Amino acid sequence: MAPILCRKTRVAYYPAPKNASTTLRGLFFRLDNGRDFVPFLLNGVHTDLFVLYRNNQPFERATAPAGYEKVAVVRDPIGRFMANYRWLISAEHTDIGEKPEINDFVSRFESLGTRTPKAMFHLMPQAYFLGGDLTYYDKIFKVEALGQMFSYLSNRAGSELPMTWDNRTKVAADELSAQSIAKLRDVYRADYKLLSQIYAE
Repeated sequence: MAPILCRKTRVAYYPAPKNASTTLRGLFFRLDNGRDFVPFLLNGVHTDLFVLYRNNQPFERATAPAGYEKVAVVRDPIGRFMANYRWLISAEHTDIGEKPEINDFVSRFESLGTRTPKAMFHLMPQAYFLGGDLTYYDKIFKVEALGQMFSYLSNRAGSELPMTWDNRTKVAADELSAQSIAKLRDVYRADYKLLSQIYAE
């Protein structure tokens, strides 16, 4: 996919679902336009940040404009799964026909995770969106320490940017059984390989 460009900070940002991408889209819009984004209708079509900046797409290499740095945000794979479960199932952002408990969901991941396009899309590995080699990027930030990215963006923007992400989709890690954790490590094997220098299994 072509990255999201922010002129104010001179970054080319590659998003992945549940890695603070909504927050960062909103921030980049505000920086480049001097106002908060408000969804609007265009020819009868509801236009939100994901229409304006495109939804997340499979990774493709792209040439960033001169002076821009390529950046991405990564997340612990199991923590990201738990955030997705909370958002998709607990908060009912998709309807898979039932509301399974989290360990039940993991045990039937292959069938439940493909019942809707939204579920299938959000549960894809980060490697699908960010590629298989993090050396492609100039900067990588952890979602668990997103303040570091805000500091970086503040320096590039020339002004202090307030931290706006509150990680509202937190789920307690102890909700997952040892069996579920083992299975998720296998499901997200590509991510653990990609992020091996950042997150231990």
